[in-house]
Amino acid sequence: MNFATSPTLDRMSIRYGVSTLDSPVPGAPRPAPATTGVTTLMPETPVTLPVPGTGPIRAVQLQPAEDLRWAPTERLEAVLTDETGREVARTDRRIDRTNTTRPTTIPLAAEGVAPDARLSVKITVHASQGIKVNAVGNAPALAAVGAQDDGLKMAFVGDATVIERTKALPRARWASTAVVEPDGARRMELLRSGTLTADQVVLDHRPRSEAAGGTGDVKITEEGTDATEVTVTARGSGYLVLTDPIQTGWTVTVDGTPATLLNADHAFVAVEIPDGSHTVRFQYSSPGGGIGGWLSLAAALAIVAVLVGGAVRDRRRRALRSSGPVPTDL
Repeated sequence: MNFATSPTLDRMSIRYGVSTLDSPVPGAPRPAPATTGVTTLMPETPVTLPVPGTGPIRAVQLQPAEDLRWAPTERLEAVLTDETGREVARTDRRIDRTNTTRPTTIPLAAEGVAPDARLSVKITVHASQGIKVNAVGNAPALAAVGAQDDGLKMAFVGDATVIERTKALPRARWASTAVVEPDGARRMELLRSGTLTADQVVLDHRPRSEAAGGTGDVKITEEGTDATEVTVTARGSGYLVLTDPIQTGWTVTVDGTPATLLNADHAFVAVEIPDGSHTVRFQYSSPGGGIGGWLSLAAALAIVAVLVGGAVRDRRRRALRSSGPVPTDL
């Protein structure tokens, strides 16, 4: 399974991922035709090539025939067009390096074209020298990465590629039922399996009461470094799940009444919610009272030091006056 499509990441609410220039673009491979030799993409000399297959794509690929590192200013430009000549996607990326052991990938966000669309790509090398690549006859051998229904979408394309994970669960969500698994290894396997539904939560021990399997609407109304507040409208009892890491010092209240934090989905938290409308507040307090407490203590000590220092200095001045002139260095 491609890591970018992992169900574990969905349950961690990871919405976006960043792919570097050397990373593969997830999707359906469309191999290049069998190569017959090597050709050179010359600087500032556009070459237009048909894209293998039809329909949406996420990238085209060339296979370098030599290993080279390139200057930061040297780039590859690709313009993707459909059968009518209309531009549907464009990329301008650093070349960075070419390596005979892996293809040079040029991401192109063309996931919205028709399934039967035939595409062409115009590639231009903006560099001080040409790029040697595998060829079919005299033309560069072009491969492609087709889009597929995997819950991923290219959100940004450039020197890095930002991929949106459309199946990621929200940070605060409702779960109508719980699956109890005390063993950590088996919990992780369950989270990776893809068999859990969005309205289930995995707990490491059985809660005080079984949820009624109701539905619920969840909305985050306050977010801060030390507090998160969520309103919940529950139609039957269930669980509010928050994909924040479990940390010592966190507490939770439901309508102002202390409640129990449950270990959820191996690394996060949940709280049992009864039927009805509720305000749930997650609050962090460090053992020493938080950074605010330490700052208040430090300020108080500084004030005391100033007052004590002033009192000592005044006492010394009075003592010196009684014995003679006050030295000017005090």
